[in-house]
Formats: sequence, C-alpha cells, structure tokens
Amino acid sequence: MLRRICLSTSTALALATLPNFAAAAEGGATPVVGQGDAVDIVGRGMCTIAFNDAAQGVSYTAGHCGKDGDRAIASGPGFRATGTFSPSSAMQNGGTGNDWGVIRWADGVMLGPNRYSGDAVVALSTLRSGDPVCVYGAASKQTTCGSFAGAIGNNVYWDGPSGRPGDSGGPVWVEGKGFLSVYTGVSLAVGAKGVEGRLNRSAVPANGPAVSTEAEMALLAQAKRITAPVVHEAAVPGGEPAPVGERGSSGSSEADSADIATVAFIVLAGVLLALPEILKALPEITNALPVQDWPIH
Repeated sequence: MLRRICLSTSTALALATLPNFAAAAEGGATPVVGQGDAVDIVGRGMCTIAFNDAAQGVSYTAGHCGKDGDRAIASGPGFRATGTFSPSSAMQNGGTGNDWGVIRWADGVMLGPNRYSGDAVVALSTLRSGDPVCVYGAASKQTTCGSFAGAIGNNVYWDGPSGRPGDSGGPVWVEGKGFLSVYTGVSLAVGAKGVEGRLNRSAVPANGPAVSTEAEMALLAQAKRITAPVVHEAAVPGGEPAPVGERGSSGSSEADSADIATVAFIVLAGVLLALPEILKALPEITNALPVQDWPIH
C-alpha cells in the first residue's frame, strides 16, 4: 500500500482542479442533515447518521466508515451538505472497540432533529438485561428492536435482527429514554456447522477501553448458551462470517481499495495533463528511432 506519493507538476495541477471540499451546499435549499440520513464517505461507501450533537455542531457515525480527513456528503432535495470525517482516536485496530467517528460539517450546514431517539442521551450504566434496544439503518430503511444482552467497555450488545450493509453508523436507542450508541455490526460465534450465535454490536461515542475477543466470546456463550467449540467473528451490519478456509487470511479492506483508486486517479490526471506535450514531441521521438529492415516471409 502506498502511503507517500511524490507529485509531479502535472499531477499537482490536476489536484488543483478537484472540487472544493469546504463547499457547504449545492443548490438553492439550506442543507439540513437529519438523524438516520444516509451519508457517503467519499471513496469508501454509504453509512448512516447516528446522532446530531447540536452543541458541538457535529454528527456521529461508525468509525469503520472511513479514514481521517475523508470527505462526507449528505444529500437532500435541492442540496448537498459536505463535511470532514474523523474516526475515534482510540478506534481499535483489529478489534471492535471504539468503532465510532465524527463528521464536522462545513459552514452553512444545519443539523436536524434526532427524530428516532430524541435528543436525550441514555447512560450505558442504567441498562439492564432484557431492556428494549432499537436501531435504524439508512440502507434497510427500517427500525428493528431487540433485547439488551450486555456491554463490554463502551460496546453495547443486543439480540435482534441484523441490519444491512450501509446501516453502519445508524442510531441505537432505548425506547422512551433516548440515544444510546452508534451501530457498528454483529459479533458471531461460528462452529463447524455454521453460526452458533450472534449479537448486534454498537459503540457509545466516547473513548473507552479496548474490547478483547475473549470477552466477546464469553458474552456470546452466556447470552446464547453455547457449549460447542466455536471461533469468533466480527462483521459489519448484514455481514456474514468468512468461509472456514478463508478465516484468518488477510485481504484488502474497502478503505485500502479506495486508497488504490485515489492513487490511480492522481496518476491518470497527471498523464492526461501531460498528453499535449507528449504529442507535440512525438515527431522528434519518431525521427530519433533507428530504422530496422524487417525480414519478409
């Protein structure tokens, strides 16, 4: 993976022609971002707005939705709001802890009401086993509810239907009490015959301790009464565990794929800008080539 890129003059000129990320809106309408709206993290994919923090002027979503500095776009009738995405500084590499991120919107973007959870925030410490927990996703376009199963650090787990890809970052709340956390995916216990148990997973948008695989496995075993040998898997909403032969193998993430696409775009832009000069010099290059008499068969 390329982490440092040396830019030619032509490539630098190409980058100068890219859209201004600070533009707040396109169109005549005032941009208003609402809880549960879809948000496009450019080059990464679609996620969902979990909560609008009016006091801070930011929105929360899942940390795995992008990388620090990525452009975020939320569109509505007659407008396109833009902002900058940053994952939690404590987001766990290779684990599920602190999987939340924040979007700082450009000037002129308004934050709409938290229409699913309300503006109140529920303390994780007040939840009890079996409490009703609900989630909304912009991809599935529906609310589903289940029962609170437990917490590890700032991770929340509940039993209920899983979402779809794109529901990541959706609001998780306790009915009648308020916002709880950011939807991040599912944690699974996988045995020889398939999935033995699964729990939905979310993150309170505040830095907490790392979450170990062993702790998640213990919670799954307790909640699902698993006694058979199993292995741990974690997936985004709607995700399924990898086939047995692929577990533990490394692969490119969506974020890494987007990095490759970005590098390819920069290189292509530089080539296109340099093309006129190359074409002008082509006759001189041709004349300088040695002449070769090819045999005739």
